[in-house]
Amino acid sequence: KGFLPICAKSAYPFEGVYDGGGHSIYYCAVRTLDGKGSNPSTIVPATGLFGYVAGATFRDITMVDPVSIGAGSTGTLIGAVVGISGIDATPTVLRNIRVRKQSSTASEVYGTNFVGGIVGGVDANAVLMMSGCENENLPVGNSKEGSFAGGLVGGGTINATAVLDSCVNRAAVSAQGSRCAGGIIGGIEAANISDCVNYG
Repeated sequence: KGFLPICAKSAYPFEGVYDGGGHSIYYCAVRTLDGKGSNPSTIVPATGLFGYVAGATFRDITMVDPVSIGAGSTGTLIGAVVGISGIDATPTVLRNIRVRKQSSTASEVYGTNFVGGIVGGVDANAVLMMSGCENENLPVGNSKEGSFAGGLVGGGTINATAVLDSCVNRAAVSAQGSRCAGGIIGGIEAANISDCVNYG
């Protein structure tokens, strides 16, 4: 089943710097649902290597053949980006982050609402900045009850902002939900996207 996300409670998000030094993390499995059809009502609300982050920095990390299966706000590296209370527009920054499906047939990202290859959801008043990030064939999908699915970022709620530069999605996005699906990002209120490419 894997393990619980780091910083699984929204009241205590990760606010530091995670520098992967160019190393790769293989076969990271985070499943906060027992299965794709499980009832999400009693489940950890943010699923990823890190559940909740706020004003954090991540750089130079590759995740190979990860599995991330949850309910709302499900991503490979980050489940949900939240704003820091009392501090306006403190961005969470991702540089040179890659996720890759290489050999494991089980490797995927799956959830309900806000499901993304790297980041699941961007919460109200939070800012996400990504540069040089890529999804290399890691499939993204959501259930028919869900919405907001994207190859890199699932999406954001009211007053959420995403700034993406020089990012690439090469993965299939299979959204069974009724709205908001995209190759780069499912949907967000404010975005500035430049030099990004979707092959998915």
